Amino acid sequence: WHDRRWRSYRLYVPQSYRPGAALVLDFHGQTSSSSSQAALSCWQDLADREGAVVAWPQALGFPSTWDAGDYCCSPRGQDDEGFALRLVQCLTDASTSKLQLDSRRVYAVGLSNGAAMAGRLACNHSDVIAGAALASQSFPYYSAESCRAGDAQGGQKAAFPVVEVRGKRDFIVPFYVSLGWSATAKTSLTRWARASRCVGDPVVSDICDQGNVGPACEYGRGVCKTYDNCEDGVAVTQCAVDDNHYLYVNPHRFDVCAAAWQQFQQFPGRR
Repeated sequence: WHDRRWRSYRLYVPQSYRPGAALVLDFHGQTSSSSSQAALSCWQDLADREGAVVAWPQALGFPSTWDAGDYCCSPRGQDDEGFALRLVQCLTDASTSKLQLDSRRVYAVGLSNGAAMAGRLACNHSDVIAGAALASQSFPYYSAESCRAGDAQGGQKAAFPVVEVRGKRDFIVPFYVSLGWSATAKTSLTRWARASRCVGDPVVSDICDQGNVGPACEYGRGVCKTYDNCEDGVAVTQCAVDDNHYLYVNPHRFDVCAAAWQQFQQFPGRR
């Protein structure tokens, strides 16, 4: 119950769960559902391997939509940020949860409109969210300065690791142009780097060299760009895959979730 409405979510606790596990919030896309995202994304498989607990929140509205920043999407007005934060509190607070989760390792991830929600949540609440992974969506704001804006004491909020994966053949959230509900891939990476106060140029590598790909990966069809010299020691990565909007299963067999998880683990989590 939040904001005078019943809100729902799906929860997966793997057999590999142990006390002190991380929590992943995986947000579905517009018109979709928590159950569809659970079946579509790769986070349940990762949870089995790594012992993380995954929650799939459910958006409101018809079509189901997250109020997720400047770009995407309508209808708006529901307190989705508050719902997500309430969910994190309920699941990580020992007095309300049967689970023993590490509140310093809470990650926001998602697809499309849900990815925008993950980005918005991390930008506005990096004291709670330790990292963000966006599939098929861009930086959630028109301005880089809107992310990590000043906290109650006037200081900038903490930086956090970011992994954004975009499909070069995506006709819903296009890679090269903006249709109004996302930024181009180039603009998005520039804004993430600026918001994270990264220094220098990104390291560019073929997607087949990432370590989370299948044996048949063909060189020259995908690339990753990583800023590894950002504030608080975090990294910002954007990978381009030769695929469409639903890129969890792609021609490279690039494991989106494993790549994000690897980057998350290089950062110790919220202090």
